[in-house]
Amino acid sequence: MVHLKASEAWCEKNVNNWNAQDPRGSMGNAAETLGDTETTPPSLTDAILVPEADSDAAVFKARRGLLSNLLKLARSLECGVADLSETLLQRFCTELSQYLSISHYRAFQAQVRAPALTMALAGTTRDIMQFIDRYPAGDALWEALPKVQEHLGQVALTLETRFELEDDLICQDRISLDRRARTRAAPACPGVADATQAVHH
Repeated sequence: MVHLKASEAWCEKNVNNWNAQDPRGSMGNAAETLGDTETTPPSLTDAILVPEADSDAAVFKARRGLLSNLLKLARSLECGVADLSETLLQRFCTELSQYLSISHYRAFQAQVRAPALTMALAGTTRDIMQFIDRYPAGDALWEALPKVQEHLGQVALTLETRFELEDDLICQDRISLDRRARTRAAPACPGVADATQAVHH
């Protein structure tokens, strides 16, 4: 069970952190997310053609649902509950795909302002896609249960790296957008305005 215990602790900590970061306050209650209630994967349409702040909210929402199901899956695997784990694995892979779509759109919005971070994010996509491809339709390969747990621990570490990069990208992009907005809102230089008026007179 490589790194899985550490990843669970990291997941629980960050669900609460993202609750506070959601720019629209739409993250909900972390305790409910970590409970037995099902979470609905956000649609890609949540992020398409919307302002960056709304895309950020969609990213945080996708992460929260993803980590909620990762925790449930990890605990089910530890208990050896085959049927439930198959269902949770399928749901987790679906939410991974949903999250990647939303995350890629947010990176697309920021690629001009944060090209290095956008490229770094792309480097984690391959490992996540390998996990999704390894378990089509939630096939957990029960004859190799320790491998499933190992792969889950590895993808959790990849997600941890990706989320840190994504946080940096979002922060850097917000700073760039704020600077641009302040520049556009700044009044014209008085000297230039006076010179322009003098020319017209």
